[in-house]
Amino acid sequence: MVCMAVVWMLASCGNRSGKALLPSSSGRPYEVLLVGNEPQLRTLVRSTLTTEIQGLPQSEPAFDISTIATEQLNALNRQARNIVIIVIDRKSGGHLRLTHQRDVYASPQVIVRLTAPDVATFKREWPQTAPRLTALLERAELMAALRHLKRQSNAEANRRIEEVMHCQLLVPSDLTAWKQGKHFLWFSDNGNDGMRNLCLYTLPLGTDILHGRDSIMQANIPGEEPHMRMTTVNSTVNKWRIKGKNGERIIVRGLWEMEHDAMGGPFVLHVMTDSIRHRLLVAEAFVYAPAGKKRNKVKELEAALYTLYCRQDAKGR
Repeated sequence: MVCMAVVWMLASCGNRSGKALLPSSSGRPYEVLLVGNEPQLRTLVRSTLTTEIQGLPQSEPAFDISTIATEQLNALNRQARNIVIIVIDRKSGGHLRLTHQRDVYASPQVIVRLTAPDVATFKREWPQTAPRLTALLERAELMAALRHLKRQSNAEANRRIEEVMHCQLLVPSDLTAWKQGKHFLWFSDNGNDGMRNLCLYTLPLGTDILHGRDSIMQANIPGEEPHMRMTTVNSTVNKWRIKGKNGERIIVRGLWEMEHDAMGGPFVLHVMTDSIRHRLLVAEAFVYAPAGKKRNKVKELEAALYTLYCRQDAKGR
């Protein structure tokens, strides 16, 4: 009776959203299982998903791809984190269609089906469909990282950010080392195989973002010698503006280096205008991992930047 009660309780908890409890998906973030029987179409999709991503010092693909034939898809590998299935079906209509499902056999998971009536139609319409596939998979990974961050973040760091900076940001749980400066907080994992860092700082309204970044970083993150200074590699910088539920923000991506030293790596920062306090609020992620890949380290930290929030009303003071 006890065993049955436990089973019922677990089932009840798992079904509050109308879904049974699912196993954890297999694979690492940004890994994709590509399924299909047409080699030329698999090559076409693989080429899209392995495009080099911007903002890293070495070449790394957007996704890591494994390929199998359709008949090789089974109960084990269908629990993969991201699955893209190529389907050629003469009865499917006259165009290439992209459809997807989430958390079907595991969680987090997205299963994408690319369905076309024939190979020629698939190839002809692929240039219009490819960006949609990439955006869908990137968003799925971002949402998975955000869900994980909301479940497991550094509560002490989150509290310190609210007290010192008067805003909200979720810090990954393994970033336990920290330093505080004037209008500045720095969190790090001090990792042996690559150091991951989050910084939060403010700038006066109207400040040039890159100039302000260099000034703040040089004041708070010194090199081993006085003449070693952290700077932005301006030629690598990309900047754009987005709007979301937490307000408008500017995103800046590029490379940093330590002058007169061999250190360097990628960074990405989000800038929000805090009109109540008359300041720019900057959340930045940067990575130093000279011996390893950096894509996933940056992407995980970048998810945290999307949690940056500052209330723009009197209660937010």
